[in-house]
Amino acid sequence: MGKKIGLGIVGLFYVIYMLAIAKNINTIGDFLSPVLMLIIVSVIFFGFVIKQDIKYMKWFGIMISLAVFVWFLCDAWWGIQTLVLHVDPEENWFSVYGYSFTNLFLFIAILFSGFQDFKRMNKIQALLDTVMVSICIAVLLWLFVFEQNNENVYLLVADPISMISLLVDVVLYAWVNVWAFSTRTLKPPIYHRILVTGGLLFVVVDFIYYYIYFYKDYTPNSWIDGAYMFSFTLFAVSAYVKGKEKLIPKKHATSERFFLRISVELFILFVPVVVFIFKRNQISYFILLVVSLLIYYVLINFSQKSIFQEKLLEVERKNVAILEKTVEQRTEEIIQILNTDFVSGLYSRRYFESNLSEVVHNIEKNEKVALLFIDQNKSKA
Repeated sequence: MGKKIGLGIVGLFYVIYMLAIAKNINTIGDFLSPVLMLIIVSVIFFGFVIKQDIKYMKWFGIMISLAVFVWFLCDAWWGIQTLVLHVDPEENWFSVYGYSFTNLFLFIAILFSGFQDFKRMNKIQALLDTVMVSICIAVLLWLFVFEQNNENVYLLVADPISMISLLVDVVLYAWVNVWAFSTRTLKPPIYHRILVTGGLLFVVVDFIYYYIYFYKDYTPNSWIDGAYMFSFTLFAVSAYVKGKEKLIPKKHATSERFFLRISVELFILFVPVVVFIFKRNQISYFILLVVSLLIYYVLINFSQKSIFQEKLLEVERKNVAILEKTVEQRTEEIIQILNTDFVSGLYSRRYFESNLSEVVHNIEKNEKVALLFIDQNKSKA
């Protein structure tokens, strides 16, 4: 009952916060944002750290928790400055750049979570996917964020912390696409899908924020802050689901693998279409993307053939190992049958003669062998 009341209160806070965002009510937004972030970080820490048994994944949970906790600290300090100190937070270094530490901790979290999967990846295919996704992101940034203006690039370079955060976003987006949609061979659990969705949403929202911050006019407690809050909420939902579900080993899922393979290909096919529709005057970038796609698919074709041959060899090795084990078991069974009397279940005359012959053959000089013979009448009866 208490848990339901707590969830109801959190839900009410969440609805009020989103309404404040929609109406751009700074007082309510500045107060509720750190409250909700503290609740979110608590749920994430419980689901991904306390309820986690695997050591490296526990570190992953710690990094995710730190990423959201830093955001909570920045929101809390922002609220204190606006509601208590009545000063402009945008003139404070920590209020402006403290949020960038979230990107750093998310990047470290990706390293922890992807390290084990990287061992199982096909390295060539992962590299090709990463390069292609990175090219697509770079073209989108140049055309839609920097608007093909070198001065916009210089403006970003003049702010190294923001530039590093944006580069980390690019790496995060490329890696999450490759790790989650291209190289996983197991059907991911539901909490994993929610977490990946939240991560991709955060990166996309971060791209939009930096565009607004540098080239437009950022307004606190606007829809962009609501989008950030929603992405972190997905992290919390993922942690909650993770804490509730039991981990059951899953078999390889070919259909799921095919579907996820299509997901990353849809993304890299989507980019040239967007460029062609919205930037028709920049046909050179469209040609660049198309040529890159053609090269990508040619190389992927060779990579897929290599993967297919490796799988065939692996299956053949498994079949040979199974056959050898079966032959060994059958041989042991035949020897057991030959050396055992069918009626009594005792060792047979053949086993006795073979064993006696071996003993006599290995007898040393001046060594004697004694044989005790006991005859049992009517043994068959």
